[in-house]
Formats: sequence, C-alpha cells, structure tokens
Amino acid sequence: MRCIKQPRDTNYCVTACLAMVTDLSFYECLEGVKEIVRLVRPDIHDISVVPFEVVTVFLAKHGWFLGYSANFQPLLSLCEDDVASGLDIGFRLDDYDALLTVGQDESSQRHLVCWDSVARKVRDPHWNAPDGYDISQVKISQWYPLVPKKQVGWP
Repeated sequence: MRCIKQPRDTNYCVTACLAMVTDLSFYECLEGVKEIVRLVRPDIHDISVVPFEVVTVFLAKHGWFLGYSANFQPLLSLCEDDVASGLDIGFRLDDYDALLTVGQDESSQRHLVCWDSVARKVRDPHWNAPDGYDISQVKISQWYPLVPKKQVGWP
C-alpha cells in the first residue's frame, strides 16, 4: 500500500485513505466520492466529511468490503507485540488492511488512517505525517478490516 496524502490544510483524510486502499489517485477518488454523494446523499455539500454509507459504496465499487467494526472504549493503544499475539476474533484483524479511526481519549476530533498489513505500518494521509509508522503511536477508536470481494467468493 502506498501512502497517499490529503492536500495541505484540508480535512480529506477519508478520501486519501480510500485512494490508498483502491490504489487510485487522490483526485480520482475525490471525483468518485462526489459521484456517490450525489447519488446516495445529495443533502451533503461538504464532502470533506464522507459519510459511512458513501465509504461502503465506494469501496464495494472497487472490490472491497468493510469488515465488522471493532470499537474500543476507552481508546486502545497497541504495540507490535500486542498486534502479533492477541487480536484474534475468528480471524486475525492485523492480517487484513484496515481503516482505523484514531484520536485522543479526551478529544472528539477523530482522524482516519490505514493499517498496511503487509508493511505492518500505519499509513497516515495527513500532509504532515510520516509515510508509515508503528501502531503504538496511535490510539484506536475503531478498526474496520478490509476484505477483498474475491476472497468472499464474489466476482
């Protein structure tokens, strides 16, 4: 997974994460998100905040399903040893690329990043973040595994 950055001083982390997952450019994803918003949620005018149903439709159009969300309250801090030994829930969460909602316990501000299961790094779309860093550097609110449609038997 290559790290794709959101434009400087914007809130387009969701669109940048979708670009990372689908291997499209940021601007190809932005146009795709706009198209789905027009169809699914025409009431939305600020597409920097992409609703969950738009994310789901966009990913499905590009061959991905969102797995069941693992929600953590209080927010979860992990180190690589934790990931390697204890996240079994019928399958290993960390063996799948994923979308992670991250932030601070005391903050209502959340940010979307990607878990790169091959590199075993967090890919952060923020324009000022490094291209990849250790999972221990984030507090995880939600973990959405990404499952390729072909893996579940869909064409």
